[in-house]
Amino acid sequence: MHKSSAHLTALFIFVGFLGSAATASASPWTLPKDDLALMLSYDFGYAQREFLPDSTYQHFPLNGQFQSNDLRLDSRYGFTDRFEGEVELTLKSVNYAADPVVLGLPKGQDTVDLAGARASVTDFSQTAIGAGDAYFAGRYNFYRKLIAFTEETRVKLPTGYDEPQQTFDPESGTVDDDVALGDGQTDIEESLLLGGFIPFTRSFFRLDAGFRFRMGDPGHQAIGAFKVGQFIGKHFIAFAGVRGALTVTQGNVIGKTFVATVDNLQPEDVAPGDNTKAIDLRLDKDFAAAEGGAIFTPFEGVEIQAAYSYIFWGANIPAIHTLTIGTALRLEDITAE
Repeated sequence: MHKSSAHLTALFIFVGFLGSAATASASPWTLPKDDLALMLSYDFGYAQREFLPDSTYQHFPLNGQFQSNDLRLDSRYGFTDRFEGEVELTLKSVNYAADPVVLGLPKGQDTVDLAGARASVTDFSQTAIGAGDAYFAGRYNFYRKLIAFTEETRVKLPTGYDEPQQTFDPESGTVDDDVALGDGQTDIEESLLLGGFIPFTRSFFRLDAGFRFRMGDPGHQAIGAFKVGQFIGKHFIAFAGVRGALTVTQGNVIGKTFVATVDNLQPEDVAPGDNTKAIDLRLDKDFAAAEGGAIFTPFEGVEIQAAYSYIFWGANIPAIHTLTIGTALRLEDITAE
């Protein structure tokens, strides 16, 4: 292989591991036949604000805080020089912590029985830990030189975790809430990936556009991403980009949830029907996120990456800050005869 061609192939194998908080981001340049690429990454997500279903941006009520931890193992394998497969598995924890609030405690009384007082305390804090969604993908590259054009089919499968629920159980009145490891349903994505490399400046770009068919309760989504990157010296790549999803069909109502009608609602200010309201709960989510980071390639076939992303606009989703660190390894000709 010509040196410049090998360098270009290696570049886009590295670029293929530029992940996001949601899922790995593969390259328009597919892996060569018999090559295997492995990536282990860790995501830490944090949010104190959210976008309501009408895109209102405000603090979580009751001093709420959202945290997530994802440990992802991603593998890609080249079946031919133009077709590759991918499997991604995730261990995940999600935590929502908020101040407890007193609901239904009689006012204007000097004494209240202890059992009644305890029954009036409602705590919305929730934690979920376990295997997150599993992803399977196949990509076929139609054309690749300085420009690459590839089709991707991607499937997300739930792994048996508890599905999201409405805020209160209708029978017991206890808090169910929607803190879960995923939406508990299957997605099928069809996307076109376009990538380009500029040898003179040693920079690259990639553009993704596709559609996500969401089986079950959520509505379908149009998805897209754009990313640019630049080599700095021989071993560093800096990159930045945007990505997002827009719901195009309305999903099913799975119950009721409650939202604050004022920003930064405190526990002592809660007055049901005054500063909170009940709304239909759907699993539809819109978002736009900005991301940036750097990749260090100490040796050929090895990379270390660090990235940051932030959801700066959305609907029915937390405004999540995500830090990602990861390492990737490419093994050549592991199944070649």
